Amino acid sequence: MPKHHYLTIILTLSMTGIAQGETSLSVVAAKDTFVNAEYPDVNYGNKGAMQVSADIYGERVAILGFDVAEAVEDFNTLYGSGNWSLTSIALQLSTNNGKANDVPNNVIFFDPIKAGAFSVEWMADDTWDEMSLCYANLTDHLSTDDVQLGTYDWTTTAESESTSTYGLGLTNALQDDILGVSGNAFISLSIWAADDTVCYLFNTRSYNTASHYPTLILTAEVVPEPAHTALVCALLGLICAGWRRHRTASPTQRP
Repeated sequence: MPKHHYLTIILTLSMTGIAQGETSLSVVAAKDTFVNAEYPDVNYGNKGAMQVSADIYGERVAILGFDVAEAVEDFNTLYGSGNWSLTSIALQLSTNNGKANDVPNNVIFFDPIKAGAFSVEWMADDTWDEMSLCYANLTDHLSTDDVQLGTYDWTTTAESESTSTYGLGLTNALQDDILGVSGNAFISLSIWAADDTVCYLFNTRSYNTASHYPTLILTAEVVPEPAHTALVCALLGLICAGWRRHRTASPTQRP
């Protein structure tokens, strides 16, 4: 087989299919709040910050919700419906109080900032309301179906302002929720203290700088359709077979 035929086949392979490579899309929180064990009946849904802290300070738990339906549609447009898979999911949080022992200038957050560990869980229930959720009714929205996505270290910084990104576990429950298996493509996450020292304050979607909103970063890549995969394999087989014939025939064709 002439060499230019191999080039034609290789070019054909490169032109078949749809968009290739990974794509990342960012989704800002659609709702968020935190609950406070010290004031179990108080709601904090309109505050510019939320806190995760250990029992020693009075347990505080952050709750975040992300509407990922538009991101799913964007992936479907780029790769084709059902023709892509998630490769990573990350949670991005920004703080204005990143220094150790900082005391926020707010009567709600009077405990000094401390490094420590926290955990993130996927919540099966999305029905919570950021303007009515409080510590007293939090258990109404927790379930044995909730899944832990990871435990992370919050490290204080030299500067007050900082942004941190945490890779979440690609659990089946989380992926199915993003893909709309449950019917709504909405993700709820809860963030809990994982040790006795952490006191982590970060911004909510009510903060006055959009770039500091809690953000979910979804990364996906194409998954070739079976027919496309079969075509690629067949063309590669032709290349290999043709190359073998070319190598075998070459010595007898020389003058």
